[in-house]
Amino acid sequence: MSLDPNISRCAKQIYNHLGLSDRINHCSKPNALFPEIDKMKNLLALTDKNVLNETVKGFIRWTPPRQRKKTLADFTSQIDHEISTLWPEELLDDIDEDLIQSMDNIGASGNKRVASEDLDINENKAGSKKHKLNNNQTTTAAKARMNKPRPTALECFSADTSQLEGYNFICSPAKPTKLFNGASWIVLFEIARFLDSCKVPWNEIPFEAFRSFLDIGASEPRKLFEVMMRWNIEDRLGQNLNGVAYSRMNRCSDSVWGYMQTEASSTTTQNSNEHNSSSSAVPPSLPKPKKKLHKESFRINTTDVAEQIEIKQKLLKNRMVRYSAIITFKNINETPKITLRPPKIAASNRFFRKFGQERFLEVVLSGTSSPSMVRTSKEFLLKPFLLMQRVYRFLFIKDDALVFFATEGTDLSPISIQQVIDWHLPITENWNMAMAKYASRMSLGYSSSIPTVHFEPDEIMYINDVYSETALVKDDSA
Repeated sequence: MSLDPNISRCAKQIYNHLGLSDRINHCSKPNALFPEIDKMKNLLALTDKNVLNETVKGFIRWTPPRQRKKTLADFTSQIDHEISTLWPEELLDDIDEDLIQSMDNIGASGNKRVASEDLDINENKAGSKKHKLNNNQTTTAAKARMNKPRPTALECFSADTSQLEGYNFICSPAKPTKLFNGASWIVLFEIARFLDSCKVPWNEIPFEAFRSFLDIGASEPRKLFEVMMRWNIEDRLGQNLNGVAYSRMNRCSDSVWGYMQTEASSTTTQNSNEHNSSSSAVPPSLPKPKKKLHKESFRINTTDVAEQIEIKQKLLKNRMVRYSAIITFKNINETPKITLRPPKIAASNRFFRKFGQERFLEVVLSGTSSPSMVRTSKEFLLKPFLLMQRVYRFLFIKDDALVFFATEGTDLSPISIQQVIDWHLPITENWNMAMAKYASRMSLGYSSSIPTVHFEPDEIMYINDVYSETALVKDDSA
């Protein structure tokens, strides 16, 4: 019997990644006796090829600590970890450690001579109830030690989505909660990525754990990844944390957290400057001073010259955070799968500067999905999507990306899709525009751009076109 093609392919990938070329030739043999192949067979028997492929990809992406080399022991440890999360714990409930221990004690003391049989009988009768009570207590304690710890059943989040059938769920609790009020959107987005990547149901998140995620995200956002992973592996699953566990989710770049902190500090500085300028007495008869059109009209609230230069350079580049996801269309009968990607720093555009970068979600087609699948899944894409208590609706499509806009949600003022379109390209004023040109103009607002001088409406002068009195008009029809 030949080796399963999926196991053979995954084994070759691992051997090639580790530089074990001598084992690659054995993958085509049916009697390949290697521990890692046996473990992959067990994992494939319990799950499917997708779980095996994701485990292999996670191991390849994983970087060992202290720059040491990867080994096959690391890979087998990852396989054991996947199997342990799938193995049913009910099989261990029938094992009684105290029964085994009592049998060993009987066997060890069976050859000993009893000094007083009557005394033993009386003691056994007198202490039978006590012995049964202690035996039940020790049996319960032994089972508690064997079972993995489970999260406390708190009514913090609900997983019942039956009342929200008109929405597509990306990652959001079924019922609104006030915990999201005032939280940074990038922190909520990272928590959503964590729950989706590690497959954590909402009803298994205790209030204390979610509150700690928000607190760490507000004070030390760079540590949010480690805190969430540690809670999932140690507290929720009851396992030992190792380096391979971090491969389940891609870490958010430090440059993104640095940009968010810079943006927050610049906003705080700007608000304080506006408060100081408004508090100063200005005679009502004098006109208000006009704003200078100078790109360095802000000040940095720090005394370090090097830090000032660095912050100014980041602000002057006109960069913003872009939130995105990948959509995978398997076939017509299956619901498309949307997977959130880590936020990244990208160039700004006209929509971002008007409505804010946090209102947009860019959903990119996967490499295995055909653009024609978008047309067949139109009903699915036109339904509103729920992501961390925000409602995203389809805005337009550009190349291989679907752009969604958050019309409502926590800490958001409601804005309809029609309002966004009318601000960028009013339909009533462009009624005769061709559909192809209209779609091109919509995508133009999402293209990377840098703002220049801003004119007020009263600063624009309209003049009539000037025509020549002698020359003929030259156009495309001439």
